[in-house]
Amino acid sequence: MHNRCDVHVIVSENHKEYHEQCFDSLKEEPINLHVIPGTDGHIGIGRYRGFHSGCAEFMSYVDDDDYIIPGIFEKCYAALDENPDAVGVVTKESPLKEGRIIPPVEISMDVPWRLFVRRMHHLVVYRRSMVMPYVEAMKDQAFRSEYLLLIELLASGRRFALVDEVGYIWRLHKNQVYNKRHPSDEVRNRVMELLKTCDISESA
Repeated sequence: MHNRCDVHVIVSENHKEYHEQCFDSLKEEPINLHVIPGTDGHIGIGRYRGFHSGCAEFMSYVDDDDYIIPGIFEKCYAALDENPDAVGVVTKESPLKEGRIIPPVEISMDVPWRLFVRRMHHLVVYRRSMVMPYVEAMKDQAFRSEYLLLIELLASGRRFALVDEVGYIWRLHKNQVYNKRHPSDEVRNRVMELLKTCDISESA
């Protein structure tokens, strides 16, 4: 495998009915695909293993119940080449609910970073050299480790480029972890700490 981006998919038996569409959307993309067995109740371990798979200059992930828009990875590479100081690039996403695609939430690079991060979800392509120092902590976070990674990067002064189009379809369904609340949410607590203590200007 010699493409510019390592992309991992954590597979879960709970999402088996969506796997074909997910993998079909990736098969023609210029990526190195890594399939990671899921660890029940701990997505962070899967993310940690996934980001340590391969050695390409960029890295990303796709959830096994979602799918991407063909050609989006090439556009992400172009955006990263045009923005060498960016830690990564984000695209818009459209939710898919009960068979209907919902218009995406708009993302603007001009809004304060605290608002920007709330609109970031998928697709994110990271620059490996800048992100790996932050990946170690993911294995200790059972849920929402991706959100914590984004917060940590932005709070440290890193910035993202934007591909201003939909690159990812986020499926909403009853079995996804996103819909489940966790009484001991360490990630949410850490996010709140960062939001309170970070001294980055709101206008940055």
